[in-house]
Amino acid sequence: MRNQLLIGHQNACFPHHYLETFRDYRSDLWYYNGGELPTTAVLFKHPEFIHRVIQKFGTDTDISYRLFRQHWNKWKEFDAIHLLINHRHYMHKENYKLYREFNEQNILKCNFTFGEMIRSIYFG
Repeated sequence: MRNQLLIGHQNACFPHHYLETFRDYRSDLWYYNGGELPTTAVLFKHPEFIHRVIQKFGTDTDISYRLFRQHWNKWKEFDAIHLLINHRHYMHKENYKLYREFNEQNILKCNFTFGEMIRSIYFG
């Protein structure tokens, strides 16, 4: 389970139970509150609360490579994509040196997927 994006109807059962798990919030454990605890405390007991969506939310293991190292046109087919922007410094050191921060000038030169995504927002 990942908690970057939760989508549901207005009477969905899962969000209430998910928020209740934060009563046991542990700031020192990165994955505990976002994945481990909701999975064990809620989803193992009530798997019917969710519908798993495969391949439409970009969170697979190669997504960072596709965003920051190559030109990948299939990003347009996804409903959502986790940008992993805060992980670039160790995942893609060479591009991170060139693009520590993105701005209106250097985004024009980004020859990888993320650059295309941002240019589509800026320029249509």
